Amino acid sequence: GSPVSNERRPSTLGVPFPSTEVRIADPEDLSKDAEGIGEILVRGPQVFKGYFGEPEETAQAFHDGWLRTGDLATWEDGFIVMADRAKEMIIQGGFNVYPTQVEDVLRAMAGVRDVAVVGMPDDSRGESVVAALVLEPDTTVDLDMVRRWAYDKLSHYAIPKSITVVDDLPRS
Repeated sequence: GSPVSNERRPSTLGVPFPSTEVRIADPEDLSKDAEGIGEILVRGPQVFKGYFGEPEETAQAFHDGWLRTGDLATWEDGFIVMADRAKEMIIQGGFNVYPTQVEDVLRAMAGVRDVAVVGMPDDSRGESVVAALVLEPDTTVDLDMVRRWAYDKLSHYAIPKSITVVDDLPRS
């Protein structure tokens, strides 16, 4: 939760509640703490024990007594900062790419109104980073422009390998 004081940091998830333990675990090895972005694991008296009558689902939801939230985050000065959802992470050539980070960079590009980034199957890389762009009226953007814009803002493996321009993105 977020402290109700001057310590409050609105863009974060906040700090752990009393009697709640939180770890940011290495996505590749949940027994280790992440050095940067990792999966949020929680445990405490308010965390449920498992799914009733679903031992397989329960086994997937927990690691060594910790509930796997499926959320990726990092610690910043004692506050948890959300990065993405683990299921949305793109693994491109062995590197983890967080769609939200790529979207934030591309959304700041002139002429881009909105963007969605996904991983598409790729035989040689595992997945490729693909961006769907919604453009401002009378704007044109091509892949080279996107790649030049992102070149010094993203790791080379996170730069989209292809783009598509769409009129709108679905919302749910």
